[in-house]
Amino acid sequence: MWAIIPINEFSRSFTRLSSVLDPEQRTKLAKNLSSRLIQILLAVDEVEKVILFTSEKNWLGEIKHSKLVLRKDEDKKPLKQKIDSVADWAYGLGAKKMMYLSIDLPIVEKKDIRQIIDSHKNGLTLVEAKKDGGTNALITDLPRKINFQFGSESFKKHLEAAKLEKLKTNIQSAEGLSFDLDDHDDWEFLIKHYQPEKNPLKI
Repeated sequence: MWAIIPINEFSRSFTRLSSVLDPEQRTKLAKNLSSRLIQILLAVDEVEKVILFTSEKNWLGEIKHSKLVLRKDEDKKPLKQKIDSVADWAYGLGAKKMMYLSIDLPIVEKKDIRQIIDSHKNGLTLVEAKKDGGTNALITDLPRKINFQFGSESFKKHLEAAKLEKLKTNIQSAEGLSFDLDDHDDWEFLIKHYQPEKNPLKI
């Protein structure tokens, strides 16, 4: 199992939280959540490699681990096309299964990752975003049979694509993977229900 984590430039991340967090705080938030997710994945034995797909060149030098594979994000294509390309690249390096995770998962824990890995037998495993019908996590066999979709309603699009290709689908629900940090309401919910132990600015 190889995991892929796309990481945008920290200074351009979480812009929808600009009403509650200033630019410095949003940068810190992106860095802390990225680091936290990476450490969780590195602790999961079933994860052979973690691909960091990012344009954060300076930050990459701070992270050293035998499981980490760095791939620079240097083009302007939509995210879904970039992940298609990274998945194909990983397959060329020997990956047989791929897991995609977003960094904006402030309450995810190792047990959530283990749950979806253990549940995946073949085909496509999906975790739907709690609010907008997006896709917060997925596992697929490689080589991939479908193109990836991200953003609002992408969960439904993945299911439709899997049906066309006759791929078996496995839908999982886990609070740590379903709750993502998108907007002001999400931030307020996080602080109200998980302060201080999950406050990503205090990691």
